[in-house]
Amino acid sequence: MKFIKFILIFLFLINKFLFRKYLIGIYFTLDIIIGSFPNFVASFLIPVVIVETKDKNKNKSTDIVIITSLLLIFEEFYPIISGNVVYDVNDILFTILGGAIALLHLRYTYTNSNRKF
Repeated sequence: MKFIKFILIFLFLINKFLFRKYLIGIYFTLDIIIGSFPNFVASFLIPVVIVETKDKNKNKSTDIVIITSLLLIFEEFYPIISGNVVYDVNDILFTILGGAIALLHLRYTYTNSNRKF
């Protein structure tokens, strides 16, 4: 899992500092992916890191994923942290997708344990 986290953080940084400057405007679908990728990374990594850092959080992984996704969606409507005032429905979709994949990952990771999700 550490390898996946490293790759996602690396891709996030490349997206932030390289892809956006040179690839935005070339192809519409690529613009959507590049523009919404940070939301996907945040909605995947934040809950996974929270759940995996503390053993007691594994019982509440579904709640943590849902709360994180809802906070990121709320941030899209009312920017408090980012200051980005551009509303984009694709950011919301990528947030939901990242949260869903985080939930699947956490369920798959802890399937063999006796914890309920």
